[in-house]
Amino acid sequence: MRVRTQRRWRLYALPAAGVLFLLLVSRISISRRDIGITSDPPPGPAAPATAPDTPHTSTRPARVPPRPPRSRPAQPDGDSNEVRHLSDLDRTPDEDQLLWAAEEELVTACMHRRGFSYLPNAKDDDPEAEPGHVPVNRRGDVAAARREGYGLVRRIQDGDSPRRDDDRNAEPLARMTSANRAAFLEALRGPETSPADPSVRHLVETVPLPGGGAAYWYRDSCLAYARHQLYGDDYEHNEIGYGQTMIRADLLARADKDPQYNESLHTWRSCMHERGFDDDQPQAASSRLAGEYHGGKLSLDELRTREVAAATADTECYVAAGLERARQAAESRAEAAVLDENREKLVAMQHARDEAIERAETVLGDTQL
Repeated sequence: MRVRTQRRWRLYALPAAGVLFLLLVSRISISRRDIGITSDPPPGPAAPATAPDTPHTSTRPARVPPRPPRSRPAQPDGDSNEVRHLSDLDRTPDEDQLLWAAEEELVTACMHRRGFSYLPNAKDDDPEAEPGHVPVNRRGDVAAARREGYGLVRRIQDGDSPRRDDDRNAEPLARMTSANRAAFLEALRGPETSPADPSVRHLVETVPLPGGGAAYWYRDSCLAYARHQLYGDDYEHNEIGYGQTMIRADLLARADKDPQYNESLHTWRSCMHERGFDDDQPQAASSRLAGEYHGGKLSLDELRTREVAAATADTECYVAAGLERARQAAESRAEAAVLDENREKLVAMQHARDEAIERAETVLGDTQL
């Protein structure tokens, strides 16, 4: 459901005073959906006027398609804002593109005010699944499993390799002096000093995270400024709050414990053990085999033979155990429970999402007339 994009923020675990904190240190590329940012950059002297040689070219869409009204079934209780499914909070590809383009424009404007030329990046969607990951709608496809296993060998032969982010600022940055490069990156994302360092804590924003710990970021960076302009500072309900992610994680954890699902899972495991496999979860063999190949324990021919055997058993047992139907039912029951427990929070998330989209339309509107 979720696509991979150019990434902006790196997640670290930092022990501090006996408590495990989540430390978010920005860099040029990392997933923007992982963390929201808040607070305007405080006024201060502009950074040294060092600009990449490449002329500014906007990556905004030539025309952002108008966002159609979200269709929702009539609510029997008269509450048209009720969230019926977690998927009601998902954004469309056009909305994701709109938010990305608006954020890049806000970063570009902020960097310009500080004396730098920032080149906005295009959104980098990668629709390919992770190596060895079989899409949900193919997990019961026995014919495909018998033909190509989990698809590991095919991806290797197709030249599957870690995807490299194409940052338009990388080349101009490489031509800068080390001092100017450091100034550019500090304006963009904050100083290299850890946000946990007491000497920079006055520059850092901290927000408690659900389940404990805290998120840190430099409030005066241009990335923080852009995020604040789009998403505001409602930490509980906008992207910084991880609200939807935490609720979805709760849903999946409940489904994992569902008695009827576990009964089908036990049937799947018994089927796999009878065929000589000890894996305890569907598709677990794909990760195991990929690791063995990349660790030099298997040749490509050996990988081909083993992945087809494992995937065939995996899929046939998956079908025989009725695991897909059992999992869907378990997640449906879990979703009903988490929706009932989080009604007000979900409506607030829905409003926060729509408000962010409206702000993005405003940011880009003047240039699209």
